[in-house]
Amino acid sequence: MAKDEGWTWGGTAKELLVILNSTADETVKKLKGWPNSPRALSNHIRRLAANLAQAGIEVTTGERDTRSRARHRLITIKRSRDPPSAPSAPSGLLGKPCGR
Repeated sequence: MAKDEGWTWGGTAKELLVILNSTADETVKKLKGWPNSPRALSNHIRRLAANLAQAGIEVTTGERDTRSRARHRLITIKRSRDPPSAPSAPSGLLGKPCGR
């Protein structure tokens, strides 16, 4: 099995929302949970950061955009080459009779 290549994306929430809106189906964009503004997308990403980290995707937010004088914050999304393996079960839970 070939190993996945890592990748990194960086930009503002507005830039990411444009990309997502251009690739998402119209029915998906009409869903209640779909972000309708860059601020909403940024909030979604911050809330999901811990879950994404468990899947091997690192998210950083809050850095200032030095490309312009505007007060934009950058989002960086980085996927490692090999996502982490699933956590193992706590020792002592598997393979032991349940006492019944």
